[in-house]
Amino acid sequence: MNKLILLVLLSILPANLFADMKDMSKIKTHLEFLGYDIIPDTKKSNEFKAKKKGSFSLSVIVYSNSVRVNNILGQAKKATKANLYSKLNDTNKLTSIGTFYSLTVQNKLFVLYNAKYIGEYNKKNFATFIKHWNSDMQIIYKTKLSKLF
Repeated sequence: MNKLILLVLLSILPANLFADMKDMSKIKTHLEFLGYDIIPDTKKSNEFKAKKKGSFSLSVIVYSNSVRVNNILGQAKKATKANLYSKLNDTNKLTSIGTFYSLTVQNKLFVLYNAKYIGEYNKKNFATFIKHWNSDMQIIYKTKLSKLF
């Protein structure tokens, strides 16, 4: 009975749940080439952080057919919920690959960003993804979302 349950669970899990370590190595190398320091996650083998002075840090999760990039941009200390939501809507209208959103933790508002690269690693395509990620990050200055931190 337990084997049957396991087989059913494995059949309904998304195919991209398990990381492709070959792609992960290429993604890390690509980000290192761009000047990022790679900090492995000691608990999750398919996750790592990428930090670069003068740039936003990346939290990267690698799956077999996709890569998710997350950013915690900061606490929106200077914003009401209504003002923040308005700025997030204005900002999301201009993004090319990701979504800015808010999260409330212990009555504090935080601004986050999420983007997803779909497909196996390809140097040219991943470079384009990172280029668009950088463009999305610059939008927070254009829409003055950054002034709420």
